[in-house]
Amino acid sequence: MLAHAQRVLRTRSAADGALATRGADARTLYLQEAACQRVDAGGDALVIVTQRAGEPPRRLRFPLQRVARVVSSTTLDWSGAALQLCMQRRLSICWLDHHGDALGSLHSHHSQNASFASTLDLLLETPDGHARYQHWLKSRRMQVQLQWGRTDGPPISPAQWETTKRSWVYGATLAAHLPSALQGLIAACVAQQLQAHALLPVQLGPGGEPVLLAHDLTWLLWAEMNLCCGPLADQVDARPETALAFERWQARNASALLLHLLSLQRLAGKELLP
Repeated sequence: MLAHAQRVLRTRSAADGALATRGADARTLYLQEAACQRVDAGGDALVIVTQRAGEPPRRLRFPLQRVARVVSSTTLDWSGAALQLCMQRRLSICWLDHHGDALGSLHSHHSQNASFASTLDLLLETPDGHARYQHWLKSRRMQVQLQWGRTDGPPISPAQWETTKRSWVYGATLAAHLPSALQGLIAACVAQQLQAHALLPVQLGPGGEPVLLAHDLTWLLWAEMNLCCGPLADQVDARPETALAFERWQARNASALLLHLLSLQRLAGKELLP
């Protein structure tokens, strides 16, 4: 399922140059405040200056070909050259505060809009574009609940199922039990995928109302993680352990975000049909 979703999305977007070249071993680059002090550019790599107490500064090179996305603490000093390099290479950056909450992300406009972005614009420009998007979003929330029903775990009673359906599918509210820092890591993953497909995190509806695409996708993954993972990482407090827990979950559920994007791409593509 994951391979098929990746192949479809890449095929539809590659012709417009929406995807930056990445190596098969590309991974998330986590830059936290413990030792990292500054991020600079060096050729086609990010250069991280680190220094521990009582030790001289060290310079570590991370070639962008091996970096899928960057998750950065807000305490790091980013040079203009480093930011420009990331934008030129269409590499997303998401900044997390000391609570692990996503404060914002960098999205490049260096490349052309992919066909996905263009068709989504066409959809949202129609008079009922915002309503159709909200209907799509509700259907994706239902898919998350159905995924919960297929998960191996404690039996779900009919009353529990209906209560969750009313609150989550129709009310878009969720009783989260996992560490909130995980939500920031999900936001970073969403930022990277939106960057890859030249999609802005906030779109505009037909009346100029904001469509919070990045937030909505993050919330879908956050709900799936909370509903389907049981007590996973309930006791995780340390930031490195939280990142490790997220990477393990993502490795098992890598298709989740791609399937949401593929569904939205199908909906938007219908605007091109006569």
